[in-house]
Amino acid sequence: MIFVVVPLSALATSAKSLADGFPEIVPTVRLVSYPELLRLEKVPCGAWVLTSLSTLSNEQLSLLREFESAVIAHGSGIRLLGSPSRTLSRDAFFEEAEKIGVQSARTCSLASLESSLPDWAVLRWEHQGDWAESEAISERHDLREVLSRMVFEGLDPEHIRGVTVPGASPYLEPMGHYFQIGGESLVSDSLAEFWKGTDRESVSRGLSELLDRFGWGWARFDFARTPRGPALWRIEDGPGFIPHFDSKSLGIPGAAELRSWFLRTLRALNSSEAGDIPLEIAPTRLQSLLLERPPP
Repeated sequence: MIFVVVPLSALATSAKSLADGFPEIVPTVRLVSYPELLRLEKVPCGAWVLTSLSTLSNEQLSLLREFESAVIAHGSGIRLLGSPSRTLSRDAFFEEAEKIGVQSARTCSLASLESSLPDWAVLRWEHQGDWAESEAISERHDLREVLSRMVFEGLDPEHIRGVTVPGASPYLEPMGHYFQIGGESLVSDSLAEFWKGTDRESVSRGLSELLDRFGWGWARFDFARTPRGPALWRIEDGPGFIPHFDSKSLGIPGAAELRSWFLRTLRALNSSEAGDIPLEIAPTRLQSLLLERPPP
């Protein structure tokens, strides 16, 4: 079995994405919410993918480290993809990607934006596997207006950051995606064309090593076209990683290849090992509620 652990708020949409796009693997994939995970006294054997680690709070990650430690202490029966003890923020990933030669977006706090607005920026809200994004902003009075609108839509400003790509126009167009589950990766054709030969190999290897260092079980990187080539623009290590396919989207170039890769990679994770592993942690109801808090 494969167990995909998602924030409680993403359970229904994740189930729909799997059922609509990958009905053939639904019998071998079980979605588990984080509150449910922390209430388990025994963990079924199989592959466990911990999603959205980059958007969880320090308190939530602290609880998940207890789960990780208990699984590691047992030593067998469970393959864990995603490490709460190693995970870092998406902001940090952008910074590290720049160091390995991958042009990346820059992020900044709302306070920094108000004091020094770059040529343009978008406001991006990310929390517990969900996200929302504003239009491009280039004037300070527009910044206040857009921020006010997002706050009144129920988005907590604590989780809103400014995002921009230095030197690029705000009219960024999508250039492709990089997907990775465990050690398996897929580069979309448009990116593969740009990253030819050894350059492609070094970029893919660098991103893969960064993912391992950051402790994310899976991730999708969205790239945008800029005058200097593709720029890493958006990161998704949550349930939004699961591609959503229907009769129309399957006709998009590259969709069939992505669906085939996703199926093949998940099937490779599937474990036939049976049984349960007892956990030596007993979180309180209050602790479980920390992972149950809905997005603001």
